[in-house]
Amino acid sequence: MIRLAKSKDIAKLVTLYNSSKNLRGEDSKISEYHKENIKEYMKKKKFYVYEETNQILGAMLLEIYSDYIYLHTIIVDKDNRGKGIGTKLMQKLEQLAKDKKITSIEADTEEENIKMQALFKKLGYKRGKNFIFFMKEI
Repeated sequence: MIRLAKSKDIAKLVTLYNSSKNLRGEDSKISEYHKENIKEYMKKKKFYVYEETNQILGAMLLEIYSDYIYLHTIIVDKDNRGKGIGTKLMQKLEQLAKDKKITSIEADTEEENIKMQALFKKLGYKRGKNFIFFMKEI
C-alpha cells in the first residue's frame, strides 16, 4: 500500500534514508538524516511511503506545483530492491499527476545512480540537460 507518511513513520523513515549514502552526495552538508530533517520534509513537501505488513519498504519525497511535480527522492529498502517497489512508487506519482491534471514530472539523479536511470528509462522518462551542482558554505 502507498500512502502519505504520518508522524508515526518518522523513526522508520530516518532509518530508511540513512541506509543509502546515494541520497546525500559527496558534498552534502547532511552527514546523516535526523528526525528533524524528516519532520521538516513532511511539513514542506509531500512524503509517501510504500508499506507491506506494517513495514515501510520504500518512500518518495516530492513537491507539487501548479504545472509539474518535482520528485526529490525515491528510496527502497536495500533488502527489498528488485521487487517492483520503485516502479509502484513511480506509478503512484504518475497517478497523482493525472488526478491533478498535471502533465509533467521532473526529477534528477546522480550520474552514478545507474539503477534509478534505468527505472526512469523503463517508465518512458526522457533525459534532459546535464547540470553542474554548485554550493558554498556560509
